[in-house]
Amino acid sequence: MRTTPSRGAARLLALAALAAFWVFFAPTQLGGSTIYSATVGSSMAPLFHKGDLAVIRRAQSYRVGDIVLYESPVLHRPVLHRILVIQNDHYFFKGDNNSFVDPGYATSGDLLGKLWFHIPKAGRALSWLGAPLHTALIAGVAVAFLLLGGGAAGTRRRRRRGRRRSAARATPARSRAPMRHAPARSFFHRPRKSFENIVGGAALLLGVALLVAGFGASKARTLAVTGYQNTGTFSYQAKVIAPNPTYPTGFARSGQPVFLSAFKTISVAFHYRFTSPHVHHIKGTISLKALVASNSTWRNLYTLAARTTFTGDTAAVGGTFDLGSLAALLNKISVESGTLGASYTIDLQPIVHVTGDVDGHPVTSSFSPVLPFTISQTVLALAVAQATAPPGATYAPPSAAATLAAALKPHQPGSIPGLTGNYLLIARYHLAVSSARGLGLGLVAIALLAFVGKFFKPRREVWSAERRIAARYGCVIVDVGSLTNATGPEQPTTDVPDFASLATLAQYCERPILCERRGPLSAYAVEDEGRLYIHRPAASPAVAAAPAAAEAR
Repeated sequence: MRTTPSRGAARLLALAALAAFWVFFAPTQLGGSTIYSATVGSSMAPLFHKGDLAVIRRAQSYRVGDIVLYESPVLHRPVLHRILVIQNDHYFFKGDNNSFVDPGYATSGDLLGKLWFHIPKAGRALSWLGAPLHTALIAGVAVAFLLLGGGAAGTRRRRRRGRRRSAARATPARSRAPMRHAPARSFFHRPRKSFENIVGGAALLLGVALLVAGFGASKARTLAVTGYQNTGTFSYQAKVIAPNPTYPTGFARSGQPVFLSAFKTISVAFHYRFTSPHVHHIKGTISLKALVASNSTWRNLYTLAARTTFTGDTAAVGGTFDLGSLAALLNKISVESGTLGASYTIDLQPIVHVTGDVDGHPVTSSFSPVLPFTISQTVLALAVAQATAPPGATYAPPSAAATLAAALKPHQPGSIPGLTGNYLLIARYHLAVSSARGLGLGLVAIALLAFVGKFFKPRREVWSAERRIAARYGCVIVDVGSLTNATGPEQPTTDVPDFASLATLAQYCERPILCERRGPLSAYAVEDEGRLYIHRPAASPAVAAAPAAAEAR
């Protein structure tokens, strides 16, 4: 049966729609990229209620405020909540209807996907189907239908035979029964559509697609990788004017408060280090400044160490504050501004600029960490902000000692171009470009071997037109020695003008087609209800001329 262009286009559109549906809606259990989750609580009310269906898809990035399904490392089950805080690749979640933060935190590997859309109350059907009892019930009904369907079909078949009994004895000259599409299995048993052809064609198409995609993309892709670290260490030290029990060693060191009445000066320093696992050559400049500011708009920038150049991985810079002069200046400013007893801030900031090359890549980097102080009429102290957890969080924030250590020893990573293996994204799976190329070449080779091997195999049987028609109708042709012996000599017969009509009758009656072969001539018949329906194909001109020539001789 020929396929019209419109029908072929419709099939292509249907295949494209099916492929798009699979890409977007196939569940992860079947290799797709979509997760279907039924909500069971009220922690996300009023957006979600119990029994709603959430459709989740994996995202490239996640931001604060996104509703994400994640695998809770504390609860050991998937949870659908909103991202509250992201800190150092740690994701903290909270339900919209909860007054507390979810226990623990999740990493990027625990994130299953972001909410795509949701359908109210549709999750109840999903939960009902997922129950073991209901699944067993559905399976039992399906098995019963398969086992008992034959009896029901047989009853319907007997009823049809009763209705057509009278019509079967007077078959019209040409059957007008509509052509029906053949079963799918007949397609795979026709000549020129052998199993080798089907597998070879599928392998060839898939291999060509992989080769086009694989050689259309580079084997490696460039991305930014951490190639070096800018690290530094702040330090300060002040020597007491007279012995003081508050400072038994006679010095105030990094991290301790400095009481102005006990010291005249304070020395501050910053040590810089450039580290990298790659071969590198670095040079740069370094300076040290201090920004003194009040709560009002007054501020002044002091240069403790002028900019100097350095070569290599390390550099150091330092300076000295005269605490007496600084306190006098701040008192004068307080009097003039009318803000007696006000606090002031001092931000100690080194400024480092480096240039050079790392692993053959040119780099230019700036590193300017800040160490904050507060100064009042009596004391100079560090003002490092302590990290706090969100309200209701059940995890402990970094300790004060860890926060102080991070402030005194800041670091800043730097990136350089790096090469990594490129990949193709197929649904939600990653396939390396090199693997895609090798797999494509292998599939094309398999297809070529399948096609070339056909030339070394014996030729397949070429079906006659009658066998092709029978295959299209799903009928079976049975060879018999004689139609008369098979059905009896007294059985009434009816001639059928074409084989398609006979195949239609055999399909309708669910009977085999009997075939009697006498030399080059054949006769086909279908027996039903005591009557034999016979079709005798017309002989070809060459076959018809042979008996005439023999009679003339």
